[in-house]
Amino acid sequence: MKLAGKLTSGLCSAAVALSAAAANVSAAEENDWKGIYKAFLYDELKLDDREGQSLAFSIFDIDANGTPELILSEGDVHLSQCRIYTVSHGELTLIEEEFGSSGVCFCLPAKHYLISTYIGMGAEIDSYFSLKGTKLSSVISFYNDEYAVKDSGIDYTIDDKKVTAEEYKNEYAKYFSADEICLGRTYPLSESSIKYAVTGYKSYKKAYGALLREVYADSEWGPAVFSLMDITGDKKPELFVRSGVTTDIYTFADGRVQYMRSEYLHMMNADSAEYSYGYSSGGKMLVMRAVSEKDSARSYTYLKYGRNGLTEQVHICCGYNADGEYVYEVNGKEVTEEEYEAALKKYSRIKFKYRTAKKMYSVEESEIKRMLS
Repeated sequence: MKLAGKLTSGLCSAAVALSAAAANVSAAEENDWKGIYKAFLYDELKLDDREGQSLAFSIFDIDANGTPELILSEGDVHLSQCRIYTVSHGELTLIEEEFGSSGVCFCLPAKHYLISTYIGMGAEIDSYFSLKGTKLSSVISFYNDEYAVKDSGIDYTIDDKKVTAEEYKNEYAKYFSADEICLGRTYPLSESSIKYAVTGYKSYKKAYGALLREVYADSEWGPAVFSLMDITGDKKPELFVRSGVTTDIYTFADGRVQYMRSEYLHMMNADSAEYSYGYSSGGKMLVMRAVSEKDSARSYTYLKYGRNGLTEQVHICCGYNADGEYVYEVNGKEVTEEEYEAALKKYSRIKFKYRTAKKMYSVEESEIKRMLS
């Protein structure tokens, strides 16, 4: 009995050891998602039947399980969709082959939702999904044809069930968020982007420099400028790149350039503005400010940094609308001047350290070398 007990004990110990070893191998395989994505993306680069296509990709941990998903876009035309992959049990796994439109889809980090949006012929479809393992599960789907040219009235449906306009808007308001992140075309697919976005660099300077040279050096929206400011507290600055009226924000973590979000500063009808960014380390609050003294327009966006990244708290602006009326807005809704001032006052006690226009640099080789060498 003692011998049998020893044998049983030995077998159990061996089984536990093997199980632990298998778990370690599995963990190692999962942690090698960089190598798996790298090999796959290089294979995509080698394909020679891409005429008329413009490959791009995003890397984002949609379900926050430690293994980011790969979103591959084959173009930015209306009918282009995304392929979504993850790494499961050490293998590249296709989650969805046709998702989104115009080469992009959207993610809501706080809810771990993926959103597929299609707009065409005056109709709009917004479908929300949650990612569970390697499967997408439908959450809710909205359809309306408000801008369709037809004799009958406007159709509103939720999960294919007809509803009134009021029911539609009330339910849609529960899901729509200013914190949606656009995925699919964060990085153009190239050997350079695979390096700075997937396998990584030891230095944030080299990584940011590679991104700026490839993505922003010849921006279609006009000359781009960049700024560096640490908002995560890891002693490595985040990269702010403004092109036109949109600012893209990146961080450097895990050796990679990681996209945080983009922010559009609505300036009413102002032709130009002075931009500045500020951060309060105590309140972990970011402010993005644009001011046009000439057109009497101001725009403030306040964002909070936390476990879900940068989440928008409020957007406040004033200026002349298309009808020539001077208006005040909070989160896109017209308000009185008193309500506008009250919204700003809530954040006036926070001490922000602004990065003025003097701390912004042109996306030119000389400036990139000066700041990121």
